[in-house]
Amino acid sequence: MLNDLLKESNFAELIYDIARDEGIEQGIEQGRAAGIEQGEAKGMREAIIAVLLARFGTLDERMIAAIEQREMPALKELLPHCATEPLERIRTLLDIA
Repeated sequence: MLNDLLKESNFAELIYDIARDEGIEQGIEQGRAAGIEQGEAKGMREAIIAVLLARFGTLDERMIAAIEQREMPALKELLPHCATEPLERIRTLLDIA
């Protein structure tokens, strides 16, 4: 009987619409946060490569690929070394020595 009542009323549709809208809003927020995180990581990779190019002139493809594969925590850890350490030490930190 309750199921019949819910089917006949707009209440079930209202609950469905609210749940759908909240799900969509949550998905948009999660997508936005992921996009921001990816953008920050891309910017950090570009900064690291720019610093290394300024210091050492050229970088081999393996080094660039290794930097591009790193995620934000590793990039944050790597950046200070790029400004002060010799190239071989940076290669070691990137596991491409």
